[in-house]
Amino acid sequence: MTNKSIIYSSITLMIVASCSGSGPGEIPLSCPDANYPAWENSKFVLPYPVGEGYSVLRGNCAGSEHEGDIRFSYDFDMPVGSSVTAARLGVVKEVVEDFENFNGEGNGVNKIEIQHSDNSRSSYENLDKSSALVRVGQFVREGEIIAKSGASGLNHGETPHLHFHVLDGITRETRPVTFRNTEPNPDGLLTGSAYFAEPFVPEEDPRENCAGVNYPTWESSLYVLPYRVGEAYLILQGNCTDSSHQNDIRFGYDFRMPIGTTIIAARSGKVEEAVEEFENYNGGGNGANIVIVRHADGTRARYGHLDQNGVFVEVGQIVHQGDVIARSGASNLTEGFQEAHLHFHVQKETGTETLPSTFRNTSPNPNGLLIGGLYEAKPFTPEDK
Repeated sequence: MTNKSIIYSSITLMIVASCSGSGPGEIPLSCPDANYPAWENSKFVLPYPVGEGYSVLRGNCAGSEHEGDIRFSYDFDMPVGSSVTAARLGVVKEVVEDFENFNGEGNGVNKIEIQHSDNSRSSYENLDKSSALVRVGQFVREGEIIAKSGASGLNHGETPHLHFHVLDGITRETRPVTFRNTEPNPDGLLTGSAYFAEPFVPEEDPRENCAGVNYPTWESSLYVLPYRVGEAYLILQGNCTDSSHQNDIRFGYDFRMPIGTTIIAARSGKVEEAVEEFENYNGGGNGANIVIVRHADGTRARYGHLDQNGVFVEVGQIVHQGDVIARSGASNLTEGFQEAHLHFHVQKETGTETLPSTFRNTSPNPNGLLIGGLYEAKPFTPEDK
């Protein structure tokens, strides 16, 4: 039998057998006559780690706090600092983490919103200040820790809790939600009941790069990420994505980076081209600052959209894997339309056709780096040492 350690907080737990009735003047345990999804195959899991359990402080249609457009909401009685996890895989669309705990109702709430494949959004609110572990645009898997619970947006004396709801992709109203990794909840989670997060089978990751491509084995890849160890950046575009990563440059990667980020050589070689004359945000087609490094096997790595006067190597110079070569920028991009980023790809010996590439100093990437992924550069032994 599984040891279910329910984490009890400040309220008295009520054990309820059904959601049916609430007497006159009582808070209902869930919304009467609502059409809840079948809990056994729900798209959602509880928004906290497997092995933990919390009571529902307020469930659906529970008083003035959960009525109208936000009637299908849950408040989980969670101590400040508890881990909050993604309830469904998706892409982070909003992160707010500026507000203090107990800053008062109406004075700002820390929250994260995640958009799902059906355009619905799950919202995680009342989070702790500066506790977000994800970034806008990042792809997150269900069960992944995204933040810490808190008490932002609450008044002193209120019970700290995680507010959770799902917004419909069309109406933007909250919609009924059930959870597949806990006890039966055909009418949603009931006010006053505690729910233990059981192990679950995650949804399949729908992302892919170029289908049917034989990517180099990532563990023994010749390449490392083109930025400093300890830093992590998001993939804005991966392989075979959007109109600009197709045909000859289909194996390109766009790393979202602030202008001025240090760029390192992903592989040793000889500098073949170095351009640094163009201004940032000079518009598409108006010239890009680049560095091209030719490797021992004749292939070439291209580092694009670099900062003006931000190239630190010269044509003919030998660079070693990990050497600083440039600063990232936004040349050849349009301001307000494109985010600053580093474009990186590996080309064949001649021509512009790109080759699939993987990286040995980050998390597993057997099919290359995936759009929305956040990849941290880990320590590595340079290839020529």
